[in-house]
Amino acid sequence: MVRLALEREALDIIPFPALLIDKNYQVVFMNKRAEELYTNGGQTCYQLSHSFSEPEAVLKIPYQDRPPSL
Repeated sequence: MVRLALEREALDIIPFPALLIDKNYQVVFMNKRAEELYTNGGQTCYQLSHSFSEPEAVLKIPYQDRPPSL
């Protein structure tokens, strides 16, 4: 439990958003900066960062035309 607290503290120091994503694209952890930016918790990474309804939508956009990620 102490290790998990230390890991969270270390990730909260990072000045940019950090998300931990599971294999189903669910956000299972956000550092403090990500929580400040993404106030709608309990969503998938593609919903939060790209406002897409499905993960494949990210792959259908040519790389150079993708919106910048935060």
